[in-house]
Amino acid sequence: MQKSVLSGTNEGAYQSTINNIAQLRAQMVQAAPVAVTAANGMKGLGAAIHNLGQQNLNQLSAALKQQEQDLKNVSQGAALLATTYGTSLQGALALADLANVKLANGITGTGQAAQIAGCRLPASSRATSRWASPAVK
Repeated sequence: MQKSVLSGTNEGAYQSTINNIAQLRAQMVQAAPVAVTAANGMKGLGAAIHNLGQQNLNQLSAALKQQEQDLKNVSQGAALLATTYGTSLQGALALADLANVKLANGITGTGQAAQIAGCRLPASSRATSRWASPAVK
């Protein structure tokens, strides 16, 4: 799931994370009763099945946390760009794509992704303003 978020556009990442979160939550709801039922139905084997079910739930939970963080990063990054460059949220997503910045990696704070975005975005914004500005008559 993480690859699908990072491989496409920022607008696509936003939608992918929302879809992925819904899918993971549904899988967790389905997996929990199966693990409990299997553990209750069998004595020695039940514990082993329960452990496998718990591992599955742990993996789903970790994936869900990652997707929630990705969604938060894209939302915060787009909001920051929209405010900084005076554009809409959709314009902010397009600007990040133009600068080849993956908002899911996070652009706020002091991490490496934020530093790289800080270098790429102003240059892209200047380039965009030249061709996106209305012509003066």
